[in-house]
Amino acid sequence: MSQRWRLIFGVLGASLGAVLLVAGLAVLLGQVALYVDTLQWPGYSLLELIKSASASKTVPSALHSWLSRPESSGGALGSLIGLLDTVPAYVFLIGFGGLILRKALR
Repeated sequence: MSQRWRLIFGVLGASLGAVLLVAGLAVLLGQVALYVDTLQWPGYSLLELIKSASASKTVPSALHSWLSRPESSGGALGSLIGLLDTVPAYVFLIGFGGLILRKALR
């Protein structure tokens, strides 16, 4: 692969990592603002973020309908849905975006 393509992929990777990092910070700041208003920490999980009305426009409809079905919560798939429900959205977005950004900037 030529040096030019590596540079292009590096810039695209850094951009994706930065976007995810900023999205995670935006979710975290939204939670902090709600905490200041209500004095109760709102726990937005990754599952709630995926199933939200605004994300339903960007998430593939098959994934959105699969997560919304109650019968999909059995067995190993139930464990995956449970994991998505326990991971805070801002932790995933900041962590994943940071890892992508770190790898792209190396």
